[in-house]
Amino acid sequence: MKKHLFFVAIASVLMLASCGDEPDVVATFDEAANTPAAANSAKLLEKTGTFESGKFIFDQEVNTDWGAAYYYGFVVSNDTRTEFKDWNDAYRVVGGKPYSGTNYAVFTPSYIGADRVKLASGKAEQLQRMYVNNTLYVENAIINGDGMTEGAFTKDDWFMLRIFGWNGSAKTDSIDFYLAKDGKYVKEWTPVSLKKLGKVTELSFSLTSSRNNNYGMTTPAYFAVENVK
Repeated sequence: MKKHLFFVAIASVLMLASCGDEPDVVATFDEAANTPAAANSAKLLEKTGTFESGKFIFDQEVNTDWGAAYYYGFVVSNDTRTEFKDWNDAYRVVGGKPYSGTNYAVFTPSYIGADRVKLASGKAEQLQRMYVNNTLYVENAIINGDGMTEGAFTKDDWFMLRIFGWNGSAKTDSIDFYLAKDGKYVKEWTPVSLKKLGKVTELSFSLTSSRNNNYGMTTPAYFAVENVK
């Protein structure tokens, strides 16, 4: 009897441990199929829509107004190359590797608002964290200049990600995270706590910079994201 109870106890502990880190609640982007025809090895939808990872739904805008397809919101990438030539290499992360698994996502703001992360259940939850990193496109602008404002970043320049929490149509709070500041920039996957946002049904994002001209921000509006939980 004691032996039976021992194995029951062990099974219960293992069950609780596995429930604490269920893979289906974390957005790793690894379940997203890649499109071999894409030069950036990214998952690209044929038209504006959504895709799922973990317990989340991610927006992706597909715009063909200029004769070619341009992608906004979230694009899944497995590109591990670490060289940057031009904006065609926009979906590459600094360091070349995902935080875990094989894929990561790259965000850029959508012109039509198709750039949010939503909980698939539609129910408000307290989220824990997400990992972020810079893209090679942004790194190149920081080191070599963006081609629209003068020179590389100085110690006075900055590039900031703002994360907004939403519960339905009500904004809960926001978090500011600097992707570049004080002469330094993010070069590896870095955790950002989402606990300040409280219970949310979705997230939205904005990117701002000290580098601007008459038309707006000149720093490329991209960041990489992984392991949203």
